[in-house]
Amino acid sequence: MVGDTPTTSRNYYTRLNKLMCSTDQCIILNESQNSEITWCKGCKKFTLIYKSTCASFNYTEFSQFRSMLHNLKAKDFHYQFSNEKRVVLKNNLAQIGFCLTKQDVEYLKEMTSEAKNLLEVFQVIYN
Repeated sequence: MVGDTPTTSRNYYTRLNKLMCSTDQCIILNESQNSEITWCKGCKKFTLIYKSTCASFNYTEFSQFRSMLHNLKAKDFHYQFSNEKRVVLKNNLAQIGFCLTKQDVEYLKEMTSEAKNLLEVFQVIYN
């Protein structure tokens, strides 16, 4: 994808999803201009694409990520970047993490909650 210039964000996200999972069974649970959450019926993993970051989670990890977002307090935003306080979220295994503003966290909380709800509806209807 180096040198790739996506014509639309949708095409870009679709290519990323295919890199994350070798099946074409991904269901879009939530999507907006800069983000997308999908769930793969084949591998049972969530893919979160937010701005320029892409992360993959199993169900437990996705739930833990949602919990972490919902449990953040104002005091957790203590890193100063570009004149804004931010929080850095990363797991113990990764060298890369999310560097988020309070607005980013609020957005991701809403987005992940909607994705979880849509997955539950999907599972009731199709299972």
